[in-house]
Amino acid sequence: MDARGNLRTRIGVAALVACLAAGASTLSAQAAPGHPAASAAKKCKRKHHGKKHRCKRRAPASATIAISPMSQDFGVPHIGGEDRTFTVTNIGGSPSGAPISALTQAGTDFSIGANGCLAPLPPAANCSIVVHVGTSGAGHVSALLRVSAIPGGTVSASVMANIEA
Repeated sequence: MDARGNLRTRIGVAALVACLAAGASTLSAQAAPGHPAASAAKKCKRKHHGKKHRCKRRAPASATIAISPMSQDFGVPHIGGEDRTFTVTNIGGSPSGAPISALTQAGTDFSIGANGCLAPLPPAANCSIVVHVGTSGAGHVSALLRVSAIPGGTVSASVMANIEA
């Protein structure tokens, strides 16, 4: 083998090591040129305008929380109040932070009855928050349930009721 062939071999091995470190599948000695492992190695070795192409592992999608439903109308609640459940879901590809929930409102008609969102959410996981409306006030009342997670973002859902005296 001449010096040029030796250099090619070392470059090929270095490119394959870089590909494996980046998560590309291994290339077996028997892999045919059309084999998926061979094409992964070729993509990692490919040159673009005289520069080596570096294999990059795709990062998972960031955490993103969503809430459902986006609004709840309690209508005229029963005496003693009523509850409605909201579901918070991590629709992203990475774990979220622990969701923090709060109600923004003008009065004290709404409250968080139960909060099952106390821990970080893995991808595709969900938790529940129960909002309670009391019947001590009168008239049309509304509030905004706001849920934030870092990472994950902030979502909100509106709640409303028509309390009769």
